[in-house]
Amino acid sequence: AFMKVYEIKLDCSPEYNKNDFIESFWLSPDNLIKWLYGGEPAKSDLLKLVQIFYQD
Repeated sequence: AFMKVYEIKLDCSPEYNKNDFIESFWLSPDNLIKWLYGGEPAKSDLLKLVQIFYQD
């Protein structure tokens, strides 16, 4: 598998094609980690990357 993860810093929510997505929402790194530990499906590397770059 191949995955790219990007960090984008914005002062507002970006525009996106709502026909391409069922839903969208923003999570802080800590909330994302809790979400993934809670069993939300994701690529296994995502949890590792968030922990490396965003946890103290």
